[in-house]
Amino acid sequence: MKKYIDRFVEKAFKVSSIRLNEDDVVADEKFHLVDGKHFYVLSVVKPQVGFFGHIDCIKPEKWALKSKTAKDKTAYEKKCKALSETVNRGLGSLRGGHQTLLPSVPDNSGDEAVVKRLSCLTSCEYDRVRKHEAAKLGVRVCTLDKSVDKARKSRGPGRLSPAHAQLEFEL
Repeated sequence: MKKYIDRFVEKAFKVSSIRLNEDDVVADEKFHLVDGKHFYVLSVVKPQVGFFGHIDCIKPEKWALKSKTAKDKTAYEKKCKALSETVNRGLGSLRGGHQTLLPSVPDNSGDEAVVKRLSCLTSCEYDRVRKHEAAKLGVRVCTLDKSVDKARKSRGPGRLSPAHAQLEFEL
């Protein structure tokens, strides 16, 4: 547990100059105020995740160890959601009300269907909707582009997409 706390303290100092004493850091998934202007929330129970930053920040920093399996990724997303809610409550109470600073981790169960639908569009059609669709999914446009490109490649060359397979040509 100490090695995770040491890593967390090191990153917090590198990224935002928060001076945390390793011996005083508590990994209890609760909101902790440090020096009256910085905060942290930390869990070293697998998956290891934490948030830290200045109380006036727009987006707190996240610290996490990499997840290796799909099961780890699901647990990681649940932990991030729980800790981001803890940060939101803690910062909201400091400001006299609830204020959301961290987005909740979205349910990504429909992502594959959206990517599959988008991969069936022509390049021009996709170009018109990609920014809007990326925003709806809560991802960067380049991330969506990579996913759509991968889906298009998995269909294989020469195969019509399902959206265009019904087209009939008149001669």
